[in-house]
Amino acid sequence: MKKSRFNLIVPYRNGRTIIFNTRSGGIGLFDNEFMDRYESGFMSDSEKEALARRGMLVNPCKDELSEVNADRLEGIVARGVKEYRIWTTSACNARCFYCFEKGIRAMSMSEETACKVAEVIEESIEDGDQLFVEWFGGEPLCNMGVIDYLTRRLDAICDEHHVTYHASMVTNGSLVTPEVAHKIAHEWHVEKIQVTLDGYATEYEAIKDYKNPKIHNFLAVVRGIHHLLDNGVRVSMRMNYTTDNYGSLSELVDYLHHEFEGEKGIHYYAYPIWSSLNAADADAFVSDTRADENLIKLFDKMLKYGMEDPRSLVRLRYRKHQCGACRIGSYTILPDGRVAKCSEAFSHPIGDIWSGVTDYKTQGIWTDGAVDDKCLECVYLPICQGGCKASKCAGMEQCFAYKPIYPQLISWYMDYLVEKKREMA
Repeated sequence: MKKSRFNLIVPYRNGRTIIFNTRSGGIGLFDNEFMDRYESGFMSDSEKEALARRGMLVNPCKDELSEVNADRLEGIVARGVKEYRIWTTSACNARCFYCFEKGIRAMSMSEETACKVAEVIEESIEDGDQLFVEWFGGEPLCNMGVIDYLTRRLDAICDEHHVTYHASMVTNGSLVTPEVAHKIAHEWHVEKIQVTLDGYATEYEAIKDYKNPKIHNFLAVVRGIHHLLDNGVRVSMRMNYTTDNYGSLSELVDYLHHEFEGEKGIHYYAYPIWSSLNAADADAFVSDTRADENLIKLFDKMLKYGMEDPRSLVRLRYRKHQCGACRIGSYTILPDGRVAKCSEAFSHPIGDIWSGVTDYKTQGIWTDGAVDDKCLECVYLPICQGGCKASKCAGMEQCFAYKPIYPQLISWYMDYLVEKKREMA
């Protein structure tokens, strides 16, 4: 047996050491005597067997890198899966300072364009496919009419071609009334929604800078989330983290715990915001945010409140593919009919719905499965898969956000496991 190339070695308290395998997810806590045997290779048969079960030792003939690369390519092909992120509008009722769409012209998709979108989707699907549609913007609920129209068309198309239809949405949540929530769940068949809260109450409203703050505000969003949950829609609660909003997010976590305690339909996560990929002017948002110890404190608070399990809070699982935008059958459709691979890279379209894909070179950058040479040597490859392609296209750093604190996260997770074992003893 040989040591896995994806073993991450992390020093722990009292002279002990953690070995975490970023591909298998196997983790163990070892004393100095064992680590000496591990380094020298003179382990007992039972020790070798235990490490092999956790993926820390592998067959000498096993080519782990080739297997990870093969998984990534398989995810790109994703047979039977078609994905479309449809911008109903680039207009929004909020004015977030960090928005990657800042400065673009506000426009909404017309019914004529939507009709062509439906035709393009119908031409792309095959019997038995799964179709995933994500309603996006701007604020997608600023153009509900086009969601009504396209949902009716897509329902009929999917029924005719025996295609399974899945819908999701990214929204700020401020326009979700009881009537809208019912429509989202029962007419548009939306299964899950992402809502972002950037801070607690006053801080949140200052960042969002809603055009009509008397109607659209923090409490309106909270009510909207309740309406969605009441209608069976799952909510993914994203908390945008910066290096200076820890205090506000900590208050927010306290509030959310009490407000939604017992709700099973919410997934919480905190994530560092990053620089704009598209704005070229001097006012473009540039982020120097990095994951740090305060982010771990937020994870710890959510864990102690029982809001999430530790493996969901941080990326501890093998990611077999890059993001959905890298799949061959995945596209973003803008309000004017232009087509891009990723919403974050809307300023780099690859064609439009009338002419199809015309920039095959750019499309190939997304779908070739290639990663940088430095990534091929990195222990984090299984949980990162080469990073964000949109960042790479913009010449930005593409390593995954938690990398600066990953050893600390592994130690934090081990603390949880040790405490859990103590409780069960």
